[in-house]
Amino acid sequence: LSVQPDGVVTTSMTLRMGRRRHVGPLLCEASVLRKGRASVVVLVSVTDEGDDDAAVASCVMTCAVLARESPDPTFGRPVHHPMAPPQPEPVSLVEFFGVQPGSGLVTPLEIGDYLRNTWGILHGGAIALLSDLAAVRAVRFEAGSAQGALSATDMVLHYLAPARVGPVEARCTVMGTRPDASVVRVAMYDTGVEDRMIALASVTVSPR
Repeated sequence: LSVQPDGVVTTSMTLRMGRRRHVGPLLCEASVLRKGRASVVVLVSVTDEGDDDAAVASCVMTCAVLARESPDPTFGRPVHHPMAPPQPEPVSLVEFFGVQPGSGLVTPLEIGDYLRNTWGILHGGAIALLSDLAAVRAVRFEAGSAQGALSATDMVLHYLAPARVGPVEARCTVMGTRPDASVVRVAMYDTGVEDRMIALASVTVSPR
């Protein structure tokens, strides 16, 4: 909204999670830290409304400003979009985002049309989700049956190029493991465009 009529695409994201057990609903509040001609820096603070507004996570995102071919409609302020009603037969998060089932160090994602943003490229949120799921799968794969429930807690993600064709492959390397966490490097490639690297992430995976 701060750069209208232009739009934004995410270029980097750093997420730190303070607590992993949540009551919900979670409230995400975004504030613009810096607005420049070519970039916007945003702080997103996440709190747990069901747990006396306890702090859950903090995320700093840097976004590039891109000119639109046709401006979006003008928004009235304050902006309010009512929540859509629940789907009677909801699909799983993995299925919705086109992440293929399986295990191992490589996790593929099919780019559905509904996952594309205004410019027809894979939405940055889908890439972040893929980083999360792929890192957890990689740690579970290498640990075998000795590892219990896992979750990604911290993430540093750099968006390098747009993903346009797909499938996108997240290729993981477990960089190191300590008693309380493992660190995974996730390199993502658009296999439909000469295997071009589109994003690189470092993800911390911890026991729940």
